[in-house]
Amino acid sequence: MIPGEYRLKFPTIRRFTFFFFIFLILIYTGLIVYFEYDQNRKLVDYFDYRDELLDNSIQDILGTYEEFSNFIFDSQINQDSVLKLIAQANEGSETAKGTIRQQLYSDLLQIYERIQTYNFRQLHFHLANGESFLRFHSPDKYGDNLMDVRESIRIANEEKRYVTGFEEGRILNGYRFVYPLAYSGSHIGSVEVSVSMASVISELYKSSIKRDVGFLIDNDLVENTVFSDEQNRYMPSFAAENYLHDKEVFQLIEESTNSVKFYKDANFIEKLKATINEDLRLKESFRNSLFYNGKAYLVQYLAVKDISGKPAGYLFSISENSYLLEIQRQKMIMLFFSIFTILILITMFWITLKIQSIVRKMIMVDQLTQVYNRSSFFEFSLKEAARQRRNHSSLSFALLDIDHFKIINDTFGHSAGDSTLKQLAEIVSKSIREYDIFARYGGEEFVLLLPDTRLEDGSAILERIRERVAAYDFPTVKHITISAGVIEKRPEESVDVAISRADSAMYEAKARGRNQVVQES
Repeated sequence: MIPGEYRLKFPTIRRFTFFFFIFLILIYTGLIVYFEYDQNRKLVDYFDYRDELLDNSIQDILGTYEEFSNFIFDSQINQDSVLKLIAQANEGSETAKGTIRQQLYSDLLQIYERIQTYNFRQLHFHLANGESFLRFHSPDKYGDNLMDVRESIRIANEEKRYVTGFEEGRILNGYRFVYPLAYSGSHIGSVEVSVSMASVISELYKSSIKRDVGFLIDNDLVENTVFSDEQNRYMPSFAAENYLHDKEVFQLIEESTNSVKFYKDANFIEKLKATINEDLRLKESFRNSLFYNGKAYLVQYLAVKDISGKPAGYLFSISENSYLLEIQRQKMIMLFFSIFTILILITMFWITLKIQSIVRKMIMVDQLTQVYNRSSFFEFSLKEAARQRRNHSSLSFALLDIDHFKIINDTFGHSAGDSTLKQLAEIVSKSIREYDIFARYGGEEFVLLLPDTRLEDGSAILERIRERVAAYDFPTVKHITISAGVIEKRPEESVDVAISRADSAMYEAKARGRNQVVQES
């Protein structure tokens, strides 16, 4: 029985082992954190790369349309015959305006029809005060002032400069190329050539990437800008709250051979909602990965801002992506490997502690009797002696010896002698308190350390042990007796001197006839 409160000095190895394993775990944790950081950095770099690809594709498409728009403006619109009509309209009556409108429509209809074949959707003239003069896409709607709802019209007519960008209109949205018009040195209005978002997205679908590309526009923007009878061009988004789909754009998802048509999978849509709706509230570009049915998807939402810089909606792209799946697979492998390694380290640490416990027991304990050996007994004695001096407490020592043990060995053999020693150790161990220290001192001698024990109490304990031993029926040898000496350690004396006095008391017991306890004050 080894009380848990006692430890020899050598178990500092245990503390070293503990801190060594803590060090290993910290190093390994650091590597895992670095791996996670590295993977996330790679993921962000990949997201940036894909966003740049998408944005560059859009800018290339718009750049091409802008070049063509400039060509149309220079070659067909910015001509004296057209400019003269707009100048006259600024000064004419409503009747005169109607006549000029018909003339302008007739003169440029063939041009408008031609540019429609190149995906241009609008050709729209405005007077200098911002009034809509002629919409070729809807010639029966005119006369409404656009200054307050179309920043591009305000810039072209007040600042008299060219402006381009996305803008929602009274009827249609699109990327606008808006030019100020001048005749005979005077500003007379503006004209816009525009391309629809559907035209831009149809070009994106021409790439080999299998994906759904679409456009979301802010619901409030549509309600506050578009003619009420034109708002049926939009429908509620299937995944984004407070956003609408342009039906013309949505039709591309239906028709394109490169479209994946994710919107038809209700479960995918629910997953997509959970992925995007929080980010949508920020009205900034974002991207994310989405995992569904064992596949990974790259979700890109590029914020579309209008000419005034206000958020208008999102151009989105959703595509299956094997790279993201590989990143997730690597993370899962690393997570599994991390858990496995941590378990290995914990197991190794536990095994090491068990081995140390076995080694400690081997060093501290007498292998025959399984009680403390002489070396560990002295270690505990020194600690208790120091405590005695510090607390001014009492401390007793006792030595006990089996009477005529040589006769037992000679008569019954050493095996019987060993069995007797083990049985005696068990009897004594069961007869003492938890905090008493019992050890084999050598041969058939045993020693007891009795903390917080006066001489009289120590004698009573040894007398109880002596009686139990005398009454016990040992295997083979049947009955034995013991002699014991008990002393109370003096505060000033050393442990060696105290044990020597207990030894003398024990020999006094033998001299008096054995099978008795002698105490020495």
